[in-house]
Amino acid sequence: MQEEEEEQNDYGNIVSNNTTRKKYNDFNVMRIRLEVKEFHQENEQMLRGYYITTVDDGSGMPKLKKIVFGKSIMNESGIQDIMKKIRMRVNPQTVQGIFFSKNRESIEFKSFIANFQEKLGIHLSINQYRYDLKDEDYIGLIEDIVDSVERFLSRSIDNLERESYGETIRSTENNTINQQTKGFGLFKS
Repeated sequence: MQEEEEEQNDYGNIVSNNTTRKKYNDFNVMRIRLEVKEFHQENEQMLRGYYITTVDDGSGMPKLKKIVFGKSIMNESGIQDIMKKIRMRVNPQTVQGIFFSKNRESIEFKSFIANFQEKLGIHLSINQYRYDLKDEDYIGLIEDIVDSVERFLSRSIDNLERESYGETIRSTENNTINQQTKGFGLFKS
C-alpha cells in the first residue's frame, strides 16, 4: 500500500495531501452550495435586458462590453428594489436546508413561495408606475421571478442537495484511494 504524502503547513504542523484535498473538496462543495451570486446576476440581467462581459480590445487589453439581448423591463429604482427582494429571499442562509417535507411535498416551502409571490405582486402593483413597468410585463415578471426563486430554493428541501454533495465527495475519495492501492503500470502492488 502506498504511503500518504505529508507536508508541513504554515504553522509547522504536518498535514497529509489526502487531508488537505478533503478539506479543499469540502470547501468547494459548500461554496457551490452557498453561492448565489450567479443566480442574482442572471435575475438582474433579465431585468436590465443586457449583461457586461470582458472582451479583448484588439491590442491584448481587456475592456468591458455591454451585450444587449432585450429591453429593460423597468427603471433603475425598480430593478434595485426587486433585486433587494430577491437577495432577501435567496442568500447563503436560505439555501441550507430550511424546508422539510414528506415525500418531497413541502408545505412550508409551498407556503414560502406563495407568500413571496403574493408580496411581490402587491409590491409591484403599488409601485408599477413609479418603476415604469408596463401592464403587459407585470404578470410575466412576477412569474419569471417566482419561478426562478422556486427552482433555486427547491434544492434546499429536506437537505437532499447537501447529502448528494457528501455522497459525491465520498465516492471521489473512494475512487482516489482505490487507484492509489492498485498502483499504475510497473508500480502495481
